Amino acid sequence: MVSAASTSWPPVSELGATELERAPASDNAGLNECVALNSSPLSDPLASSTLSNDALMTADRSEQKFRVALDKANLLAREIGARASRHFPPGAVKLPGAQQFSTTVYFDTPSRHLFNQASLHDASVKLRSREYYTLDPSMIHVARRPEQLVRFDPVMWFELKHKDGHHVKKHRFAIPKADVPAFLSDGRITPEMIQLQAPRHGDKARNALLEIADLCQYYGEPFGVDCIVNYRRVAWQDDAIALRLTLDRQVTFLTAPSDLWTRKSALTRESLGAPKGVLDCAILEVKSRASLPEWLEQTLTEIGTTLEDFSKFVAASRAVHG
Repeated sequence: MVSAASTSWPPVSELGATELERAPASDNAGLNECVALNSSPLSDPLASSTLSNDALMTADRSEQKFRVALDKANLLAREIGARASRHFPPGAVKLPGAQQFSTTVYFDTPSRHLFNQASLHDASVKLRSREYYTLDPSMIHVARRPEQLVRFDPVMWFELKHKDGHHVKKHRFAIPKADVPAFLSDGRITPEMIQLQAPRHGDKARNALLEIADLCQYYGEPFGVDCIVNYRRVAWQDDAIALRLTLDRQVTFLTAPSDLWTRKSALTRESLGAPKGVLDCAILEVKSRASLPEWLEQTLTEIGTTLEDFSKFVAASRAVHG
């Protein structure tokens, strides 16, 4: 057990963020995703407009999580979709029926410092990486290979998340999948890693990575994969970029495969082995820089959502390690 005060990370610079939400279809339920499907990398997510908008939402905000009954998820999506725009990056190509998924890898030390902190204290830090992929069920009858159904980003998007109650700060940076083990173990930085940060940090890109590498060694133990969470996500954002809503369903807890950092294909749920647990509800995350709009509060009340102090990391780590 480690107290929040004794395990706070050293101060970090504002690294900013880029959300890689995939483009949605506009169906009645507001639940379908749309994106071009092929095995090539996604379009450059570091477009300046996306960076500036997402930095507003991720740098410093309030975050609340609500438990939603699975049979209410479609209704909730319709209500939100009628009042907020779907959130996705510039350049995404819309294809009706495509669905967006996220595979999130959570890291911790062998002594599970971050789990102990997150499960016992209001203030905590999480280190995680995400791979986004999209699946188009309508292609199943014409695709010759499974990978033709999936498009994914070969870059892992790392997030360092500071949480104090409902107050959240998040820093995001990119690392090619194959470079992750050496970066976590000894802070090794490659030219490609520096190039990925350059659009935001310029000549200071290497310093930004060195700062994150130092954090990975803060506890005096190496960081490794603790658990994995896979889920289907739909996201919305208001025009003022003050409110972002994400609805996660099919939330599944998994262990790391042996080829996690070397595989050339996407980290799809079906390829990650038998689940250690599956959440029996959907999770709505409300991320805001201002007070919640009246329509949202009314919708959450009418649907019967439950405000939860819920952590995917804590739930998955418990499912995996007991």
